[in-house]
Amino acid sequence: MKRQFAAVLVAATSLIAVLAAPVTAGAPRAHAASSYRILLKDSYFTPANITARGSATLSFVYVGKLTHNIIGKNIPSSYATPHRRAKTLTRTYKRGTYRFDCSIHPGMVLKLRVK
Repeated sequence: MKRQFAAVLVAATSLIAVLAAPVTAGAPRAHAASSYRILLKDSYFTPANITARGSATLSFVYVGKLTHNIIGKNIPSSYATPHRRAKTLTRTYKRGTYRFDCSIHPGMVLKLRVK
């Protein structure tokens, strides 16, 4: 019984260590999924770096208190005008490297790489 408990304890400790491992801030994240929810918060996109395979569908969601605009490939020109939008904008991207900016907030950049 003690051996079984010890084995379960070791397995649980290993799982906790894996789940608690830090994610490097600012590093591109490679996802198996092809859909991403991009939050426009107060002065930043989250996530800010995405690496995807095949294609990527981005859904831009305004959640912050500030107004924003989105400038980038396949973004309607109406989104260049600053707003606090209630509606989500969804676009799909194929292979390539893309950059999206909020020109109102310097440094508010989203980088997408589709392999």
